[in-house]
Amino acid sequence: MILITGTKGFIGKYLCNYFDEKKLKYIPFIGDITKPGNYVKYKNYNIKCIIHLAALIPHKNNWSLEKLNQVNIEGTNILYSFFSKTKIIFVSTKDIEKLPLTDYSQSKSSAEAIIKKNNSNLIIRLPSVYGPNQTQKKLLPKIFEYYYQKKKLTIHNDDIREYIYIKDLCKIIVENLNNNGILSLQGTKIKNLRLKKLIKFIYEKNPVKITDLEEFQIFNNLQIISREYEKDNNL
Repeated sequence: MILITGTKGFIGKYLCNYFDEKKLKYIPFIGDITKPGNYVKYKNYNIKCIIHLAALIPHKNNWSLEKLNQVNIEGTNILYSFFSKTKIIFVSTKDIEKLPLTDYSQSKSSAEAIIKKNNSNLIIRLPSVYGPNQTQKKLLPKIFEYYYQKKKLTIHNDDIREYIYIKDLCKIIVENLNNNGILSLQGTKIKNLRLKKLIKFIYEKNPVKITDLEEFQIFNNLQIISREYEKDNNL
């Protein structure tokens, strides 16, 4: 049996749906991960693996350093203390590979140090995750909201960002259930303004010629996302 934390989040919802589609057995963790009493009931299950998704992310709220550390570090430490001999797959961020570290990436780095105490555990570092029905305050959904909901948008730079599609991520997690160590995932790299331009092409339904395979893949996924915005906004 697999225990999954963070099942109410963006990744967690998709991962549970993927498990259901593949008829894989899992239990959603219910409750605050920082409360030791919430773990006791799971001792009655034959938990073979834990996929630890639960975390505070800066794209949801402007969390204080104290709150980030309480959930992302102390919550992980409490989970590990209850399941120190159980395999844990910890979903982290590639941001910890960039300096200087933000408060968020530092909290993830500290949580990784806890997970590394057991050599059978796996750490999966993610680039930016995207997909339909994403409500996080990230650039990609903000661009969609700009075109489909007429919300304000400010793009501060034309940096290159790296993206992985949510359904591809779910497949990768399941494929690596038996692996350990650190897995740093490679996503599709694209400049901010190019991303905006692709979404504009989709919104205006203009033809576009794409010769790069990776860009073609992200363009197809953006089209899937656009259909959700069209449906939600009666377009």
